[in-house]
Amino acid sequence: MTQHDPDLLERLKALDRGAFERLACDGLIVPSARYEGRNLIVFTENLDKDCVVEAVESVEFSWPD
Repeated sequence: MTQHDPDLLERLKALDRGAFERLACDGLIVPSARYEGRNLIVFTENLDKDCVVEAVESVEFSWPD
């Protein structure tokens, strides 16, 4: 994937909320559309009420001007 992959972006946009609900998953890790890296999307409505989300790793990031 290139940094600005219009085909991938359009495919991701085509996935509607219903598709995510049918996956019955707690979240997805997806490529960033703008920068190298990944984004975590958490579907809080799919989490058990006693679920705890804990960051086990993080990286400091500075947005380019």
